[in-house]
Amino acid sequence: IIKCASIIGFDVYFQLVGRLLVTAQTDETLAYATVVLIGVQELIIRVSYLPKKRWLRRHLYDLPPMTAEEEGRFLGVLGIDNMSSMQSEMAAIFIATAAKLTMYDVRVNFDLGFEVNERPGVSFELTA
Repeated sequence: IIKCASIIGFDVYFQLVGRLLVTAQTDETLAYATVVLIGVQELIIRVSYLPKKRWLRRHLYDLPPMTAEEEGRFLGVLGIDNMSSMQSEMAAIFIATAAKLTMYDVRVNFDLGFEVNERPGVSFELTA
């Protein structure tokens, strides 16, 4: 359980750092492009994970193919990891949005990518 908690904490931390970097963008087009790029990258990683694992087992580790039981166990762990990652992503989105919207008044102390002359728009912050 401790290893799982530390992995989840690691995932949450880096998701939050990534989201804070996205919310620091002041150009709306660049923020949308960043979100799309991150989404495509995550999709490619998640879709190609099992074929990469099979290729590594066969060519690099010189192991036989996984049995149905081993593959089922592996897919179960992968499903839990994906769910943890999605929860971390949702938490990071809410935390980064709340931080940017609530810290507007102290923007001199914390540089989160604020436009100096205008308050951030809630609709843009929630979609970016």
